[in-house]
Amino acid sequence: MTNPYGGLKPHPLAESFPMIEGDAYERFRDLVKPGVRTPIVMFEGMILDGRNRKKASQELGLACPERTYDPDTEGDPAAFVWSENADGRRHMDKTELAIAAEKLATARQGAPKGNDNSALDPKQRRTGAPLKKISSPDKTLEDIAKTTGVPKRAMQQVRRVTTASPEAIEAVQEKKITLKAAERVAKAPEEERPAVLKEEIKKAAAPRKRAPKSRAVPQVPPPKPDADPLELIKTLQSATGALINIDLATDVPFFRNEITSGRLDQWTKELQELAAAASELSQKIGKAKK
Repeated sequence: MTNPYGGLKPHPLAESFPMIEGDAYERFRDLVKPGVRTPIVMFEGMILDGRNRKKASQELGLACPERTYDPDTEGDPAAFVWSENADGRRHMDKTELAIAAEKLATARQGAPKGNDNSALDPKQRRTGAPLKKISSPDKTLEDIAKTTGVPKRAMQQVRRVTTASPEAIEAVQEKKITLKAAERVAKAPEEERPAVLKEEIKKAAAPRKRAPKSRAVPQVPPPKPDADPLELIKTLQSATGALINIDLATDVPFFRNEITSGRLDQWTKELQELAAAASELSQKIGKAKK
């Protein structure tokens, strides 16, 4: 497979965030056609920032300027990667940010092998100190939580799922299931996880049927036998409002039951009498005002 970066490799920190793909990448490449103005950022001989620019410039046959990241003057490269990516990707939801933050923590904590000192603190590289990790995994999560603002518990949840079932976290990234569903997969016995994952994907894809909610119908007390006209009018207004709040679409089973029992006929008669009385009363009030 041809290297899309012209022989360069992406830095593990940079790979915490996904590449731009699909139509979004096509639009991005159109913006690059006039030329790459912002240099890609190199760190430890790898691309720390600018993978998409480098890829597009390779495809278009354009020159791509570079600069080297200096941790002495620019600070923690992990914080730099986060600011250059998360801050510019407002569309990322909480789960996507948690996954990116966990990957950033994993890449920053690292596990040096042989003479590979990419996971060392910059001062250790300059002084030639013995190879060792920057910190424990738990301490690294705390550091990244402070850097990114992503809660440590969210990253721990992502890490549990990633460790137990990489396929489940991949399904989360592909929007096939939620992180909560992925954790159910991770908690299942190892031999059952593929089946549980398949079932979670199936459940997430199934259309959800939501039962319609009936609006509450206010209860209107009957008027007192000796009520004055003003009180009767208020009762009539309340009763009218209660009738308006009846949702026939959601109360069909109830009304069908009333039709069967014959009570709806009696209600209809009472409503007709109420409407007639209301009409007569309004006419009398109208005449009195003239």
